[in-house]
Formats: sequence, C-alpha cells, structure tokens
Amino acid sequence: MSNRFTAWIATAPTTNIRLLATVVLSFGTAIRYWAASGATGTWEPNWEWLVFLATMAGIDTLQHYNKRKTAWRPDVVQKEEVVSDETEIG
Repeated sequence: MSNRFTAWIATAPTTNIRLLATVVLSFGTAIRYWAASGATGTWEPNWEWLVFLATMAGIDTLQHYNKRKTAWRPDVVQKEEVVSDETEIG
C-alpha cells in the first residue's frame, strides 16, 4: 500500500490538488456560514481564515498560470529551412 501511495504522490497533479483543496475549503466555509447564520443567529469566519483562503486562491491561480503559460521570447527567431527545388546529382 505504501508503494502505491508514494507512486501516486510522485505523479499527482499538484496544481489540481491545490485548486481542489482551496475550492473544498471555500465551499465548506460558505456552507458553514449559511447553515449557522440561519439556525443559531449569525456566525462569521475569522478574518485570518478569510485571508488564508484568499491567499491560497491567489497562490493557486499564480501556480496554474505559471505552469501553463507559453514560453515565448521575441529575440529568438527560428529560421526556416530553405528547401531547394534542384536535385543533387553526384
């Protein structure tokens, strides 16, 4: 079991896991807020928790963008290969 787990950890898509964790924590906070505010009065999460969620979402967004942006430098120009119509005899 531990070999399968370590193999999964080694090949897991970390960006997707981070995004999923942030979304689950955000939805969990929202559900807790809606459920508690209707039944027992008002419940508000701490500012520290909201800042943590916002920071996680920002880091996830930056990681997602940086992993998927196209590396392009205008100073590197690829030269096209010149193809000649003449056949080489010899």
